Amino acid sequence: MKHYLYAILCLVVFYACQNQVKNEGNSKGELTFIEQSHKLGLIKQGDAVGHSFKFSNTGSEALVIQDVVKGCGCTDVNYPTNPIFPGETGVVEVVFNSKGWHGKQVKKVTVISNAIEPRQELLLWAEVSE
Repeated sequence: MKHYLYAILCLVVFYACQNQVKNEGNSKGELTFIEQSHKLGLIKQGDAVGHSFKFSNTGSEALVIQDVVKGCGCTDVNYPTNPIFPGETGVVEVVFNSKGWHGKQVKKVTVISNAIEPRQELLLWAEVSE
């Protein structure tokens, strides 16, 4: 009987610890962009134009943007490197240099962070005229 109660106690403690680990695993920052796509419209070849993608941390822990990967060398990015705490906001700036490009263009950057969803894409759309 004593061994039976000991085994039940061990199982209860084990399941309680597993539940605590699961709850801690969901405790992360959450990167929420107001928009993930922006149309620049008609621009002249050679213009450098961009957009500031605003975001907030809607999670429960600090959010850190670890990197922003550019789709090509024609884009530049600027992003915060300090932690963004829950409820705080920030901006990822993306600039497209249209030199050498013409016609419809879609430029993509990928934001990599410690968020629940670690990779998010941002898109710039433009029509480049000569």
